[in-house]
Amino acid sequence: MILLDSFVGGRASTELFYCTLLYAALGAAPLGSFPDPAGHLAIVDSGTITIGFAFLICLFNLSWHHFLPNNHTMPSHREQKLLPYPTDFVFDLVADVARYPEFVPWCVSSKILRCGDSWFMANLGIGYKLIQERFTSKVLLNRANRIDVEYFDGPFRTMTNSWQFQAVADDQCMIDFSLAFEFKSRLLQTVVEGLFLEVVRRMVGAFEQRALQIYTKQTGLAEDSPNHSAPL
Repeated sequence: MILLDSFVGGRASTELFYCTLLYAALGAAPLGSFPDPAGHLAIVDSGTITIGFAFLICLFNLSWHHFLPNNHTMPSHREQKLLPYPTDFVFDLVADVARYPEFVPWCVSSKILRCGDSWFMANLGIGYKLIQERFTSKVLLNRANRIDVEYFDGPFRTMTNSWQFQAVADDQCMIDFSLAFEFKSRLLQTVVEGLFLEVVRRMVGAFEQRALQIYTKQTGLAEDSPNHSAPL
C-alpha cells in the first residue's frame, strides 16, 4: 500500500475528494481508499496509484479546472550561495544545458535547437512517471556575470529563471539564483506550489553536487579535500 498525504489545499482538496469518489466508483480503487476533505489522507493500492493519479490529472484538466481558485500568487524563490569554484567554471556548468538530463532532477531530455553568439534556444523534457511535458526557452549568456532564461512555449503560463555570478576570489564564486513560474493548468500549479521549495532545493543541490564531481575530476583533487569536501 502507498500512503499519500494531502498535496492540494482548500477547495482543491474538496474537488479531489469527489473526483476520487468517481474514480473509486469506476472500480479502479476500493471504496474507502480516497482522501477525506477533513483529513486530507488517501490510501491507494500500489497497483493503481500511477493510473489513478494520471486519471485525476486528466479529469481536472479537461472538466473540473473551473472549480479551482484562481487568486493565487506565482511561487518564486531566490537564494545566494558561495561556491568554492572559479566563476568561469560555475558559469560553464550552468550554461551546459545539453547535459542537464545527466544530473538535473526530473529533466529527461534536452535538445539545443539553434545558437547565436551569446544565446541559444533549447527544448527540455521534464517528467515523473506518467507525467511528461516539454518546454522551449531562450538562454541568454552574459559571460561577465549572468545567465537569463526566457520562456517561449510549453506547459507554463510564464516562467523566469536567472543566475548571477560574482567572483569573490580566484577560486570562489557567489551565485544568485532565482526562479518563478506559473503553469497553465491550475491543478498542476496548486500541486507544485506545495512542493515548490523541495523542488528548488533538489535542483540547486544537483548543481552543487555536479560542480563537485566535475571540478574534482578536472583538477585531480580528492572529493574529501578541505576546500571541496561537499556542496555548500
